Amino acid sequence: LNALQRDSRQSFNALAKLTGTSTPTVIDRVRRLEDQGILRGYTVIIDRKKLGWDLTSIIRVTCPQDQYQKVHRLSQDMSEILECHHVTGEDSFFIKVIARDIEHLETIISRFSGLGRSISTIVLSSSIEGKGLSIK
Repeated sequence: LNALQRDSRQSFNALAKLTGTSTPTVIDRVRRLEDQGILRGYTVIIDRKKLGWDLTSIIRVTCPQDQYQKVHRLSQDMSEILECHHVTGEDSFFIKVIARDIEHLETIISRFSGLGRSISTIVLSSSIEGKGLSIK
């Protein structure tokens, strides 16, 4: 799992050499992990800034429970939403978004305005992003 998290494009042969097992064993293990839903997919990491998505922001949304499904649906429908977390505490949701500029961010925030109170924070830099799970 650690090797796949580092590079999911590795061949089964390379994984077999790395793990000291046979290629058929690696194929079987990876397929079982996929079948069990432990491996849910493979991804590409895109440099969003090189494509013009210069802002990352966290929007904290506080809303009544009867608005939760609307927040979920809106988050799923908007391509700018990277993550949506239902949380405990004062807030209802933490939503990670990307935007091209401040005006675009304002438009995104306004989409949540009718659902409850929102507070947004612009990310200045990220020291850790997309960190994998360390399997021992």
